[in-house]
Amino acid sequence: MKGFLITVGICLTLAIVAISQIDTICMSYYAKSTEIEGGDAGKAAFDKLKQDSPDQFRAKYQDVLQDRLLIGRVLFFMGGDEAFKTVAESTRDLYLESSLGNDDGLAVLLHRRAKMMEERQPDQYYFRLKELEDRFPQASFKPDLDREIKLIKIRLNII
Repeated sequence: MKGFLITVGICLTLAIVAISQIDTICMSYYAKSTEIEGGDAGKAAFDKLKQDSPDQFRAKYQDVLQDRLLIGRVLFFMGGDEAFKTVAESTRDLYLESSLGNDDGLAVLLHRRAKMMEERQPDQYYFRLKELEDRFPQASFKPDLDREIKLIKIRLNII
């Protein structure tokens, strides 16, 4: 019994340490994703492939986008706001106007980013919601999106 309690204590301690370091862990995976995309030095090649051959772009970066979405999901629920904003904004900048830009996971990530703006930047929140509505007309959260747009219009006095 004593050994079991020690094992449980060690496991709980490790879990607490891992959760407290979730930003660092996720940002290291984010750095690996950025490295696969070419980093700052490879941005021109990334953009060229995005424009010239969308099918090759999709094949090459589909898994990287899924990794970014997973990192964003973990950071949204367990990490800090700044780390989540960094991942969400860079993912938006890189993938929104690409052949992978219609991914429902990307829509969810951008919706979560917009929700973070609701209190402090309601006008930006409204514009982000409208962008989501225009960009993802078949999003899985469309009814919620419509309701949120109506509420923010009332709050901002937009008729």
